[in-house]
Amino acid sequence: MKTLKKSLALLLCLLLTAGMLTLGGYAADAPEDGAQLPDCLTWAVTFDKPSYGLFDTANVTVTVTNASELALTDLTLAASSFDYSPYAVFYHQRVLASGASCAFSYACRLSPQAAGLPFFARVLLFLRDLFFGPVRGNAAIADLPSVASAQADFGRYGQHEIRLTGSYDTMNGDPETIAQAVAQYNAALENGKAQPCTMQATYVDGSLKADGAVSAILKRLEPMLRRSLENNSVTVDSLPGSGPLLQEDVLAVSVREGAETTVLELLLADQRDGIDADPVNGGAVARGCGPLFSMRSVLNELGATVTAGEETIEAVFTQPVIRVTLDNATGNILEGSWHYRTTLRIGSAETALGDGPSVPLNHIEVAYDTDFTFPCPPAA
Repeated sequence: MKTLKKSLALLLCLLLTAGMLTLGGYAADAPEDGAQLPDCLTWAVTFDKPSYGLFDTANVTVTVTNASELALTDLTLAASSFDYSPYAVFYHQRVLASGASCAFSYACRLSPQAAGLPFFARVLLFLRDLFFGPVRGNAAIADLPSVASAQADFGRYGQHEIRLTGSYDTMNGDPETIAQAVAQYNAALENGKAQPCTMQATYVDGSLKADGAVSAILKRLEPMLRRSLENNSVTVDSLPGSGPLLQEDVLAVSVREGAETTVLELLLADQRDGIDADPVNGGAVARGCGPLFSMRSVLNELGATVTAGEETIEAVFTQPVIRVTLDNATGNILEGSWHYRTTLRIGSAETALGDGPSVPLNHIEVAYDTDFTFPCPPAA
């Protein structure tokens, strides 16, 4: 918990510093070749413009939706194209709830060579583009793909074929199965709570957002925050979880029983806290992966107070997943991982350090992932 507070304190220091200055001026392996898109997924492809010219760059967005009633975990997708670059783009989603969607994008540069046109035709198109402007090509998909591939018509540049492959694990939302898994997990955690594990906090790319001058200053300070979190791998003296978990904390589970071990995977409910929160029993993430923190307590440790807008300050904990391998003979945890993402948001607030002037902080958001690993990896 102290380490979590140190990370949060650094972040808030950056925010406050930026505000003061304005006053003065987990990658998973890609699916194997030939793997089919899971039937439980539907997908759509969109382009950033309705048409493109020769040598233009087309920005493509692939949106995938979980059409099943199960939660999907470790969803790994590959969008590949053999006629335009890049050859493939990989995407990994930790959890995709029933009915939820995720999206990823990539860019491909159009060329007549990629469309398979003969050399003389490529030369003519190049000269046409050079002297008279680009030849336009339509980039719309007539029918949304249902299973494995889509084709986009780029006019004179031929067909751009996109193939999507994927793999995933499923989780069960049956209440009886959840109750049994929660009881089994709580017993295992109680048996071995006092064991050291590793905590790692990792900055989420593109997560730092702010308004106005604060945004420009934070962008300069962003590398320091990134380095601090990436180097913030420490050993904590007990397994995470202020627990015990409640059945209603768990949305879905996966139970894989073997001859000697059982693997439990638990998808917890998200947790949303205001400036004041109970770090131990405030919600599913606190009980399953905590203890967490109270934003007010961290600000107090910095000597900062919120002078206005504290109702717009929140910490949101999402993507909470617990995976443990249990010894069937003893019920003890042999190995495990605990993950959640923290997103800190400030809508419109004012803070002050000590007796200093109030600092306006508006529309600020930052996110980082926290992972616990047991047992601790061997020292390098």
